[in-house]
Amino acid sequence: MQVIKSWPDDVDLSIEDEIKQALIRMLVEPFDSDQMAKEFWSTYGNTLVIIATEDTREELENRPEQLQQQLNFALSYPEFVEKLPLGYQLSLTIFSDEGTGCYILYAPNSPLIPFVGEGYL
Repeated sequence: MQVIKSWPDDVDLSIEDEIKQALIRMLVEPFDSDQMAKEFWSTYGNTLVIIATEDTREELENRPEQLQQQLNFALSYPEFVEKLPLGYQLSLTIFSDEGTGCYILYAPNSPLIPFVGEGYL
């Protein structure tokens, strides 16, 4: 599991380049430019969590309590879930009126996909 609190294009992500490009396109989509998206992330502190195939519910339970609560909320109440190339899925949960949220990128066949819309606690 990878937890990223900065603009993901500036971080070494543990995913294929094709997925990273599709992810960045999705993150930029609601904005007029890449720069506006980056500024929003910098100002409001969004989170991207990359869930690998080997990440399980038990893996989440071993994370800090605050992250567990955030992930459980994000799994319980996604605003949307989009399909990306190679079987990946991206969900977004909004936490504030400003639009601060948590994006979760699921690897194909992730054991956590069944918890989307349900939560894991």
